[in-house]
Amino acid sequence: MKKSIYIIIFISVIFLSRLDAQWVYTNGPYGATVQALISKSGNMYAGTQGGGVYITTNNGINWAASNSGLSATNIYSLAVLGNNLFAGAYGGCFISTNNGTSWAAVNSGLTASDIHALAVSGTNLFAGTYSGVFISTNNGSNWTLINNGLSTTTIQTLAVSGTNIFAGTFGGGIFLTTDNGANWSPVNNGLGSIYIYSIVTNGTNLFAGGGGGVYFSSDNGASWSTINNGLLNTNINALGSNGSYIYAGTNGTGVFASSNNGQQWYPANSNMGSASISAFGVSGTNLFAGTQSGAFVSTNNGTNWAFVSSGMRYLLCQGIYGFANNLYCATWGGGVAMSTDSGTSWFNSNNGITNSIVSAFASIGSNLFAGTQGGVFKSTDNGLNWVSSSSGMTDLQLFTLLVNNNNLYAGAGSRVYYSSNSGSSWENISTGLPALPVYSLAFIGNTLFAGLWSGGAYASTDNGQSWESVNNGLTSNVIITLAVNGTNIYAGTTAGLFKSTDLGHSWNTANSGLGVTYILYIYSYNSYLFAGTWNGGIYSSSNGGSNWINVSTGLTNLDDRALTVFNSNLFAATVGGVWRRPLSEIVSVQEIAGSVPDKFELGQNYPNPFNPTTKIKYQLVNNGFVSLVVYDELGRVIETLINEKQSAGFYETTFDASKYPSGVYFYRLQTESFSDVKRMLLVK
Repeated sequence: MKKSIYIIIFISVIFLSRLDAQWVYTNGPYGATVQALISKSGNMYAGTQGGGVYITTNNGINWAASNSGLSATNIYSLAVLGNNLFAGAYGGCFISTNNGTSWAAVNSGLTASDIHALAVSGTNLFAGTYSGVFISTNNGSNWTLINNGLSTTTIQTLAVSGTNIFAGTFGGGIFLTTDNGANWSPVNNGLGSIYIYSIVTNGTNLFAGGGGGVYFSSDNGASWSTINNGLLNTNINALGSNGSYIYAGTNGTGVFASSNNGQQWYPANSNMGSASISAFGVSGTNLFAGTQSGAFVSTNNGTNWAFVSSGMRYLLCQGIYGFANNLYCATWGGGVAMSTDSGTSWFNSNNGITNSIVSAFASIGSNLFAGTQGGVFKSTDNGLNWVSSSSGMTDLQLFTLLVNNNNLYAGAGSRVYYSSNSGSSWENISTGLPALPVYSLAFIGNTLFAGLWSGGAYASTDNGQSWESVNNGLTSNVIITLAVNGTNIYAGTTAGLFKSTDLGHSWNTANSGLGVTYILYIYSYNSYLFAGTWNGGIYSSSNGGSNWINVSTGLTNLDDRALTVFNSNLFAATVGGVWRRPLSEIVSVQEIAGSVPDKFELGQNYPNPFNPTTKIKYQLVNNGFVSLVVYDELGRVIETLINEKQSAGFYETTFDASKYPSGVYFYRLQTESFSDVKRMLLVK
């Protein structure tokens, strides 16, 4: 007898029993905050913030983690002494005797745990800490504190010139020792800043970088002169030298170079953008620069740079967004990363963006918006080029963006902004709000909600002209994320997840099954909720938050900052890159007895018109690959609902248009032997 089946999408969040059901890394975006660089035996080593040490054997084309035995992963400094490699970390000093293959702690006598600088003079190793300077005469086996004469012990940098050792401090300028640290004396005559972040030598010349620019000494620090001619930014984080060139790394404007001992500087930023530079390193003819987003290399003395961070997996990704069939990642320090192939490959797309700390995305029609710590930027060509779109904003530190009825809203460091003309101008709508960071925004009907850091939740029923506190039942006033599911609103806090069914007038906990109460992100998808947590992974709920289950199998980056559904996958932005998991592994398909359809058919969506969700039914005569794609009125792909193999049967799925403006949309069902298109109307 012929077997008959009836298949319908049954939306429930469960673990599947498949052994291969797990998260997969998407090949990026690669990067890390590189705080130290050094060359040894033809290899370049990078010390990173949180990611430990990475090594490249091919001039940055690929990097590999080199952390075996390294119990501290926030690396401030690196040094080479003989055949030994040293790493200074928040957690002590470490030695490798085999080029980074393995590490061992060498902290005997080292009473400070924060090694901000390392320097080598002869057979002596010096460590600069926030408790002063230590010396080791036996490769770190023992350390001795050498602070005699140091009136400021907050050491930021160390440099060696012959038998002279210089210590740059935070608040005390520069100190010099000529006897291996037995005695120190200040050498600040003419020094324009007492906050020194970097010192570098070039021949007999000495250069110091700090909060007031670059300073020059030709007499071992006895006198200094300011050399800022041509510098567009005098906040200097790092200095480097290579042959006759001196390099100044700035905070937010990349690299400046000088070929005449700093008498004249010129920008050396091609292909680097608005990077913040934290370190320089030289390997042969290659110059490396460490930034907040990873490593760059130049083969022509800084004239051009290439981003070379493949394999570095500690970039802070704090936003993820699908638009025009592309995927966009908001990064801390790397700007916008873009993928045209669902994360198989990534590239930076920052042309026109002048601030590399990106927090959020939003879109209206063909306009894509990025919220940064330097304001809003808009792209009309899918992120290839950006222009500033912040007119009327006085607070440019943005944390969140929201679209509602073709209007754009932005949460900033101390206020909420509103734009009715796609970001051309902005209006401050913060009357009644405390001047605290606005981390999240959400709408239910005509009610606008704002989640504040240390200020709790607020609601406005008049488009932000006035606000009222809505914190009854909330046990934390640190609101990190808000999400709406149906008529319910959810608040993620540092004390767990809360739910309100009455427009925020009262809140109740919704933490059952959540193993972590520090909630970083809530994502609403049809009838499901997903929660990204701090170091607890990702959870899902199919019953409005009444119960949660952990769905983090295979996910090694458990600090999960943002989530989105794109091309039938759930994507997670983490500290370490973007991960992907097929939605079908979490949203199950169940078979129920019934009849096999006798024809292909794409049904009309219901309801239609709709706001903001509608259901789409379709039926398949045989097994095969199926795609169900939504287009805007201009024929641009805005969302892929289905993109997978399916069996013959009857199906139903939901299209959520919360982030799209009112208008006419089309949806197309495509199989190997059938294609049909229907029209639907979104009215908000």
